[in-house]
This record gives sequence, C-alpha cells and structure tokens, in this order.
Amino acid sequence: MEACKHEKTDCDNTCECTCDHCQEQFEERWTGIVENQGLCDACGMPKEMSVELLAESRYFHFYQPCEGCREGYLALMAKHAMCIQCQGSLVDNKCPGCFCTEVVETCICRQCRLARVSIN
Repeated sequence: MEACKHEKTDCDNTCECTCDHCQEQFEERWTGIVENQGLCDACGMPKEMSVELLAESRYFHFYQPCEGCREGYLALMAKHAMCIQCQGSLVDNKCPGCFCTEVVETCICRQCRLARVSIN
C-alpha cells in the first residue's frame, strides 16, 4: 500500500492523494459526490454541460464522456473551439498541447515539453 500524503482525518471529496486508502474513500463516496454536484454517475461529466461546470468538476470527470454525455460534450467543445482530449483551446483547428510537430526542440505539445525538461 502506498503511503498517504496527509492525515487521514483530512480526507474528503477534494482529496488529491492517490494512496489505496484515499482511492477507496473516493469510490465509496462517488454516488454522493455525483448527486451533490449534478454529475453523470457513469463518467462524472456535469449533467448540465458548460465550460465552467467542466472546469469545476475536472477532478471528478473523465476526459472521455460516456455514450449518454458524448453528444453534448462534443457539441460544447466544437462551439468553444476546444480540444476534445484535454479541453484546451484549439489553434488552427489543432490542439497545441496534444498535436505534436515532431520537432522536439520547438514543439509545444506536452510530450515534447516533458522531453525537453527531462533532458535538462
């Protein structure tokens, strides 16, 4: 079991610790969390889809919505020119964070930025 990064008495639905104990607590509270925040039980996306609600619930939803939420999610992302993978803003219909130019020295995608940091 992974060591907990905080006192167990501090653990609530905003806990970001990934130890086994905290993950079990989160799973046990899932039904209450989604009911209280108006989220989909299957994927954690907000039932009333908006950019603001997606941002507020980003620690609860999975970035890929379930079948029931998918159509609304895709429409919202298209309306606001946002990436369906990471919810970042699109530039020329491409997500700079997800689209790799394969030029590690200048590419701004997450993988290339990480590679540059790892090299230094």
